[in-house]
Amino acid sequence: MVGFGAIYKFLSSFNVWSRGTVKCFKVPPLRKHKRYPQYCMAKGLSILLSLLVTSAVAQELPIIDSNLSEEASNKSRVKAEFSSDYDQLLSYTRSSYWSPEQVYVIYGHDEQGWKRLKWILKLNKKKNVVKSKIRKIPYDANALDELLDFFDAKQFWTLQQDSLNLKRLTLSDGSGLAWDKSDGTTDTFEMISYEQHRLTSSYEADYYQDKVPVEQRRRFIECRDKFWLLNPLK
Repeated sequence: MVGFGAIYKFLSSFNVWSRGTVKCFKVPPLRKHKRYPQYCMAKGLSILLSLLVTSAVAQELPIIDSNLSEEASNKSRVKAEFSSDYDQLLSYTRSSYWSPEQVYVIYGHDEQGWKRLKWILKLNKKKNVVKSKIRKIPYDANALDELLDFFDAKQFWTLQQDSLNLKRLTLSDGSGLAWDKSDGTTDTFEMISYEQHRLTSSYEADYYQDKVPVEQRRRFIECRDKFWLLNPLK
């Protein structure tokens, strides 16, 4: 454990602390304060913890492989709106054909670190954007790390679209059963990282997973639910 004297020597080496982080003060002589060592220790630990918290930076996205053609990538609203400002993007949205509104939660990474955004689009009947609103919302770097670690553990970054949208169950005799549900919702993640663009989506994931259990779709649902827990759309 660091002794009182070492903490005092450390603090005494500075006459003025950095403005905007800790209130400026000059370290008074030790001999004038009977309880100064305890004060010094507490103040030093407080400053150290403050610096650690304010400098916390979440990890970057892992290496991803594109699964979109150049044409499909260029049609992405997320890419068109945000790729010029951020070198990495992780976005989520839930969409349905009849909804007049679409909400995205987006993490964007630049040279200063991550930012979390909420992007709300108002759509007309032809699904064209008639109104757009973007606002930054606070985020916890530790929570983002927890989310990315969870995605890593579930191998989220390599989930395959065909497995996530399987609607037909093959029976033991070779025949099959198929289900169809109209007017449902689609959960969509987009990851953009240094020119690589990957889309991971599933239509009515919970409904079809109940009918046609698929390991990759199960992991997708777990990752989506984890994202919801840390990033409510409302």
